[in-house]
Formats: sequence, C-alpha cells, structure tokens
Amino acid sequence: MSAGLNRLLFVIDANGNVLHYELIQSSGNADLDEATLEMIRRAQPLPKPPAEMLKNGSVEIVMPVVYSVKRPI
Repeated sequence: MSAGLNRLLFVIDANGNVLHYELIQSSGNADLDEATLEMIRRAQPLPKPPAEMLKNGSVEIVMPVVYSVKRPI
C-alpha cells in the first residue's frame, strides 16, 4: 500500500464559485496531484460558505487530501 498527501488551496466566493485553486503541497505523485486538481474542477460550484467566514466577499481554504492506494496482489 502506498499513500500520498496533497494540500489544496482554493478561494470561493459567497455563492460557492471557485475563484482560484492551486496545489501548495505535492504528494510526489503526478497522478495523485492531477486527481486532486480534477476533484476541485469537477466539484464546482461548492456549497455557499457561512457569511461570517467571508472576507471581502470570499474565503480562502487549505484542504489536506490524503490518498491511500492499495496495489493488486
């Protein structure tokens, strides 16, 4: 079994639209890194954040993404 950890930074507006996203920590595996970026692209729009979290109309979030990959025997 192998594992990977990414950290994804993304900014969303009051309606849950993703304004910006980037990997701020790579897993060291290009396929896992791309899967993380594809996840945020496909998840849009996200749920609206609570109003108290917004600063100047948006909120910045850093999300860890942990992968645990089992290889077939």
